[in-house]
Amino acid sequence: MNIAIIQFASASIHFAASLEILKKESISNVSAFYCVWGAQTKLAGRMSANFETLTGAIPNKIQKLILTANPNVSINNKMIFDEIWVAHHMVGLLKEIETLDSLPDLRRLEFEGVNPGSAIASELATITKNAETKLQKHESLIRILIRSYLEVYSATMIFYSKCHIDVVHLYNGRFLHERAVWDASKRLNVKVLLFETTRNRYFQRKEGFHNRLNNQKAMLGHWYNADETLEEKIKIGSRYFSELRSSANPFSSSAHSRVEVEKPYFVYFSSSDDELVGFWDEREEKLGNQLQCVRTLQNYFDRQSNFNLMIRVHPNLKNKAQEVIEKWESLESTHMTRVFKAQDTISSYALLDGSIGSISFGSTMCIEAAFSYKPSLVLSDCGYDEIGAVDKGNTWQEVTNWIESGHLLSEVELQQRKIHSCIRGYFLATAGLKFEHTLLEEKGWGAWEATQFMSRKISERILFQKYRTGLNRVKLFLSLKYAILSGK
Repeated sequence: MNIAIIQFASASIHFAASLEILKKESISNVSAFYCVWGAQTKLAGRMSANFETLTGAIPNKIQKLILTANPNVSINNKMIFDEIWVAHHMVGLLKEIETLDSLPDLRRLEFEGVNPGSAIASELATITKNAETKLQKHESLIRILIRSYLEVYSATMIFYSKCHIDVVHLYNGRFLHERAVWDASKRLNVKVLLFETTRNRYFQRKEGFHNRLNNQKAMLGHWYNADETLEEKIKIGSRYFSELRSSANPFSSSAHSRVEVEKPYFVYFSSSDDELVGFWDEREEKLGNQLQCVRTLQNYFDRQSNFNLMIRVHPNLKNKAQEVIEKWESLESTHMTRVFKAQDTISSYALLDGSIGSISFGSTMCIEAAFSYKPSLVLSDCGYDEIGAVDKGNTWQEVTNWIESGHLLSEVELQQRKIHSCIRGYFLATAGLKFEHTLLEEKGWGAWEATQFMSRKISERILFQKYRTGLNRVKLFLSLKYAILSGK
């Protein structure tokens, strides 16, 4: 059997995970190929900085690390694609895209069996920082994304044909070039095993990491099949929520004063949806998009007199596109609702602790609320809606019923939901595979760095790190400059 690792991401822990997989595969009777394509793509990958060289050759340190994992591996760093095939599909896809308007429309983008819409949408939302951007505003950028996708897609098919690949290991599966490999693999019936890292562990899956149902099925299975007692699992899972409330959280605030209001209040926590763009089949918004739901909630609360609604806009809004910022900034307080802007220093935990319940579109704060004995309601599919920690409103009638009386839960039910919230924390703390040959170092808020693999140092001297990062940024700027300058 022939296996391949096609790697674009060069962050130390992601690279180390690929080396762990390569080492593990070396024990089996397989022929292994390792493709270092991160520095070869038309669109410079932001996550491939450590692979960059002026000549395009693989950095010597990277090559030695790969050979350390498997001395017999065949290393490939030249992405060979069919220019005629790429040009032909460019013409066809660009013609199709003329009929489309928004990111969700890209799910219909298809030409001769090639369906790049999901990958293009995800990358476009990441670059523009706007999950609702219009396609006409980014014509030049979309051309670059399609071109880069097609080159990787073509290169993958040629590589598979030449080397007779049976299984490919691929990081995450969300990003533009990884999606191109994944899509080409599906077309050629090559088995794909995706890998991802969480803290100091890594995972391998067939179905990917953005399917909320599969993710929660894995969480539940890990919880109920664990050897620890319930008390031990709760203790481990609780640490996750303690860390979120600690000063290590970059969004923590020292302002802990309670909000002074006359009536009991619910609190709505906004969230960012950018990472879910392009995975439309995994998540449904039955009540409308998030901002529409917030405005509907404001109208409802203004029509009743029993409760207030506090709306906390996420502090990370400042890192979104100006258009997105303006939309959320247009929210104003009303008779029965109060809006806390992204720049306000009010503590989200102060808002939560003084509330009678929380509402969100899938914010982490909603499952934190469940951990804190607060009833919680989500208004769309999200990453924790199936583990028994929160309620879910599928219709506006269900939402209003919950606000009026459905949130009134017994102490026993609140306790049970707290336990269920720990399922997520326990999974993040203990699930996945251990790095067996890699030395890891915790660098900060949930961030880990791989420093050594099989006693061979991974990181380079600071001068080389700055050189590769600078080269990557220049390549990214040059690949995007016309799109940026033209505004299209």
